[in-house]
Amino acid sequence: MVTTDAHPYSTRRSWLGVAVITASLFTFVTTELMPVGLLTPVSANLGVSAGVAGLMVTLYGISAGLGVPFIVAWTRRINRRVLLSVLLAILALGNLLTAVSPNFALILTTRLVMGFANGVFWAIGVSMAMRLVPGRLAPRASAIALSGISIAAVVGIPLGTFLESLTNWRATFLIWAGLSLLVFLAVTVVIPSLPSENVVPVREVFRLPLQHAQLRRVMVAVTLYVLGHFGAYTFIRPFAEERPQALRVDRNG
Repeated sequence: MVTTDAHPYSTRRSWLGVAVITASLFTFVTTELMPVGLLTPVSANLGVSAGVAGLMVTLYGISAGLGVPFIVAWTRRINRRVLLSVLLAILALGNLLTAVSPNFALILTTRLVMGFANGVFWAIGVSMAMRLVPGRLAPRASAIALSGISIAAVVGIPLGTFLESLTNWRATFLIWAGLSLLVFLAVTVVIPSLPSENVVPVREVFRLPLQHAQLRRVMVAVTLYVLGHFGAYTFIRPFAEERPQALRVDRNG
């Protein structure tokens, strides 16, 4: 007896969809970390300290982490293509508002809302890529989608800093608003309808850590790791500009 790994979408469209999910991940991660490379010009232009400007990353991360369990549960019945389109629309609008915001308070409010969208995408993005291909190819689709993180860190963030050096930080966020819009359009055209497969209610999401001590330990460890990592990483540009000698390499010793 011969079995086939049937799938409703063409091979070309399936992998094109995975590429679009990868582009979405690249856009979300770059938007999240973009202020790292722009901290100095943002703080100077808006008249706040680098430490205060770092809240653009901090609040974004807090809302992404703390708000996502509620939002994912509340949106559990929404078609995943529709949900991703909404998240990218929020990202595009948020980057646009950041680019034109007259004050820092509005930027922080905007980043807080964008963080919620980012957190929800983390919860659904990779699983969407895996659903676009036959089951035996799901691990490959997952790996390709997750490469968007590495590309964002290696290419996206330095590219944002480079664009800022050619223009200014507002123009950089404006460019990323345009990129978010392009990815939004790609999702609406390429990604097929993906009905939700998640029907876990909110109470079940929060019951898991209460019932499993090992899960609580993992959550604490991850929280401490993320806080330590971003606590240092966020302020690397101001540190490098104020203490360039600390980054020099002694080639003789």
